[in-house]
Amino acid sequence: MELIDLTIPLPGALQRIADDVARDIRGQAGDRPRVGVAYSGGVDSTVLAALTARAIGADRTTLVMAVSASLAKRERR
Repeated sequence: MELIDLTIPLPGALQRIADDVARDIRGQAGDRPRVGVAYSGGVDSTVLAALTARAIGADRTTLVMAVSASLAKRERR
């Protein structure tokens, strides 16, 4: 997976929404050392994962993917 630069500025209204979501994430994360984000690889969970990493730091963000019959074998590791 290619790493992306999480410090790239977001345009106007999108930045305000991201700031609101980040505030909520920080509030929910509190002082927990790590936070898990359920990750499917789709757009929604990818955006949430990126916003979480921006809000509390990538070092505190852990992506969690459930293995099910619908997950392609090549994607399991």
